[in-house]
Amino acid sequence: MTPHRPDRRRLPLVLAAGALALAIPLGMPGCEKKQKQVQAPPPPPPPRRLDPLEDLDMDPRVQFPEAREPSTRELAEAIAEFSSALVRGDDATLSAMMDADGRTVLSALKSSGHWKAETSRIEAVRVCTLEEADDAVRLGLGIQDPEGAYVLAWTGTPDGDSYTFSPLPMEYVQRDSVAMLDELPLIPPALPGPAERNAPPEADEDSDDD
Repeated sequence: MTPHRPDRRRLPLVLAAGALALAIPLGMPGCEKKQKQVQAPPPPPPPRRLDPLEDLDMDPRVQFPEAREPSTRELAEAIAEFSSALVRGDDATLSAMMDADGRTVLSALKSSGHWKAETSRIEAVRVCTLEEADDAVRLGLGIQDPEGAYVLAWTGTPDGDSYTFSPLPMEYVQRDSVAMLDELPLIPPALPGPAERNAPPEADEDSDDD
């Protein structure tokens, strides 16, 4: 029996059909068109958060720990400027950043000579306490001098792109170093009760008995 041979006239067509059959699964043109996939551009990187404490212009004797980092750059700059003026004894800058009550206290200290005498002994100023609220901040600045460290407290209110500070009375606390005053509660001084105010002065124990 003679084997069946393909018609030579059909051979190119068969070969072409075979090539086409192989090309279709591979996505070659000539049959069903594949939709080109367009990749979406990558999302933009998140905006870089500005560190409020980065590159602050302040006196090298001012200590501003990251633990007391404020929420805004404006507040950080105001605290740095205020603290720097305090450690330098710069009454002009402090006066410009204080309210009327603060300027009155500052003027009295200057007139008595205490301002120059006390600020000349300051070795360091440290941001020890910072409490932020919606409309004001409470600031505790640790003051280091040769005899130890104590805290001066202030309230600050927004004033344009800066802050205005007012003295905040608080209990006197003394430690060996300003770092030991970190996170000290800003407690107002206790007022004496009626019994304490009306109590007679204590007798001197060293006095001779009659």
